[in-house]
Amino acid sequence: MGFHLIDDWDFPFHLKTGAKILESGVPREDLYSFRTTGRTWLDAQWLFQVLVYLAYRSFGFKGLSFLLAGLVVLTWMIFGSIGQARKTCFFVFPVSLLALWGAAHRIYLRPELFSYLLVAIYMLLLERERKKRIKLLMLLPVLSIFWANVEGLWPLGLVLLGSYFGEELWLKYFAGSARLAEFGDERTRPRPLRMLAVLIVCLAAGFATPYFAKGFLFPLTLVQETIGHTNYIKTHIEEELSPFPYFRFPFVEIPFLILACLSLASLALNYKKFRSGHWLLFIAFLFLGLNARRNMAFLCLVAIPIVGLNLQAWLARHPRREYIFKAISTMLGLALAIFLLVSVPSGKFFAWDQTHRKLGAGIVYSNFPYAAAEFLKGNNWTGNIFNQLHQGGFLIAVRKPGWKIYVDGRTEVYGGELIEESFRALKDYSFFLAEQKKWGFDAALIDRRDPMATPLLKAITSDPAWALVYRDQFFLLFLLNIPSNQPIIFGVRP
Repeated sequence: MGFHLIDDWDFPFHLKTGAKILESGVPREDLYSFRTTGRTWLDAQWLFQVLVYLAYRSFGFKGLSFLLAGLVVLTWMIFGSIGQARKTCFFVFPVSLLALWGAAHRIYLRPELFSYLLVAIYMLLLERERKKRIKLLMLLPVLSIFWANVEGLWPLGLVLLGSYFGEELWLKYFAGSARLAEFGDERTRPRPLRMLAVLIVCLAAGFATPYFAKGFLFPLTLVQETIGHTNYIKTHIEEELSPFPYFRFPFVEIPFLILACLSLASLALNYKKFRSGHWLLFIAFLFLGLNARRNMAFLCLVAIPIVGLNLQAWLARHPRREYIFKAISTMLGLALAIFLLVSVPSGKFFAWDQTHRKLGAGIVYSNFPYAAAEFLKGNNWTGNIFNQLHQGGFLIAVRKPGWKIYVDGRTEVYGGELIEESFRALKDYSFFLAEQKKWGFDAALIDRRDPMATPLLKAITSDPAWALVYRDQFFLLFLLNIPSNQPIIFGVRP
């Protein structure tokens, strides 16, 4: 699932920013868009960008595909090992494959991939801490610092710690003497104060970024995008939409539902060995997944240890059911394995999940307006470019000095209002012309595959003030008919 050609629209932007950070430090204000020049930009992903740029500089795009595949394998190995035991390995097998299916649409070389890995490491250390007090728990503050600099989702670590802290409190003060006796000697008994101390230190680690207090508060912006239903970003960006009740992508939403039901069923079966920490995690990640499609992968992943561990405790009390579970889960696992082994290499899986990926190492150049950008460079054009949101990251990566773009995927920079205006300009030509007068852009790059851009494409093609100077299979480039553009429009090369 991870070994595919890089086709993420924002990835060239990450490489460009990583290189710029190594040259001049982390950014403090926007440098790329003529609409947001000078606006505060908190680059919460700066460390990810530096890491992938260093990997790219050493191994190229092919090496990045291998890096992506390796991170996916490592993440699933850790999650699988948490919930796996002799009696449950058969059941963890199909659950892991189902989680791979449900999370596949988010397997890109993006900062959130490190969040998946860190959630796995946190759960592994916290489960080991519960069974046997370990010194490695002190690694969590260090991991929190890394997480706070690699992506803005670092508070998920606090959610994990808070859930296990709540379980420690429950076991020590409310579960009764029978449950406490399960821990054997005093050294393995619940120690909520120890967990609370780690939680506080990990919370303080959120300040350990180049932006200090502003970086610590940045995740509140992400929370607003996730649960703020009046926010334009939340209601119009596809990955921010709730998967239900619209059910627009059933191929990836059905595995999510199945894993949610399996997690709930395993928790209910194990009610006699009530795991309050697992209940809290399940509720938290279910809430995130139901609020935005981009968050569904987190529940798919934590379902692996939740189902495995709770089923393991239940089977310990009902050993006669073990053989039934082994038979059913083995058949389901083999069926899922065959399905994936057939559908993934053939490309059908990626057609059904609408990512349209291709297996292999490297990058899909045809997915980006590479030739259109080269056309502008070859003609020494400089100015402001109107573009669709998904093109912005690539145009930033290939920009020449003097180029600035209209919009890109940094929603934290543009906010809901400017993002809304960028979509309105595609649908309302009079608003597009008003934006041109306001900002003075004299080039427009349009991806014809985007149905939202159809009204703009029709209107600008028939407007004599704009000239079509380049076109290929996907992209059309228009220049405003002004003196500085006329040498290009009329074919006179400098």
